Amino acid sequence: MPRRNRNPLRTCIGCMRRDFKERMVRIASRRGMVKLDVVGSAAGRGGYLHPNSRCLEQFTGSRIKEFRSLKSRVDRETRSSIAEEIRRRLDSGMKLE
Repeated sequence: MPRRNRNPLRTCIGCMRRDFKERMVRIASRRGMVKLDVVGSAAGRGGYLHPNSRCLEQFTGSRIKEFRSLKSRVDRETRSSIAEEIRRRLDSGMKLE
């Protein structure tokens, strides 16, 4: 019987690179609202971002209107507020998990 992978991989919606899930921050989309999922288990579709400035800038400045992983449109203002919330949490030393 094959072993299950204990370290799931996800694709960052900023840089589009695959990495381990635990190294990323989850963004959840439910009923048209997109927000940071600090716990990592909120209901709804999820997308993942590396918590670094390069990926946050690429996510914020992306020309993509609808992210496939979220199955939702995310306007630039919402992306900026999500990125700013991640930066604030990192700067204050708060956990992102």
